[in-house]
Amino acid sequence: MPFLHLLERPLYAFLLAVFLTGLDQISKMTLVAIGYPVQHNFGILFSLPVPTPISLALTVVVLAGGAWLSVREGLWAHLTLRIGMIFIAAGGLGNAVDRLRLGYVIDFIRVGWWPTFNLADVWICLGVTLILWANFFSSISPSDDLIAEIKKGRRY
Repeated sequence: MPFLHLLERPLYAFLLAVFLTGLDQISKMTLVAIGYPVQHNFGILFSLPVPTPISLALTVVVLAGGAWLSVREGLWAHLTLRIGMIFIAAGGLGNAVDRLRLGYVIDFIRVGWWPTFNLADVWICLGVTLILWANFFSSISPSDDLIAEIKKGRRY
């Protein structure tokens, strides 16, 4: 896709994450406004009970740690990994906004026996899937020169 090269720039990656976070937030606000039945999730992963301050701290640590590691290890140079990380960041931010704003996460997608979820959860799953795909089915070894440039802050 011709526009994917734009994601090499951190600004565009950030804007995509903000856009995806916005879609998540708009979907939740819209469904609540029209009276669609939603679930208030006070827990984390599969509704495991964890206090809000701890879940917010975990979100910050995971997102910041993932960003730091991706730049440090040169993973940002690989397009599939980069897009996966953007989706994970957007999902984490979408749920964090709910926790900050409401004290819980709004879930509304119901699929059979599976726990209720939302678009932020979909973004996280897509991101993890892309990262796994890149690890199993493609080369994720950018050139040594590119890694050196990234570590010196000359690129990305």
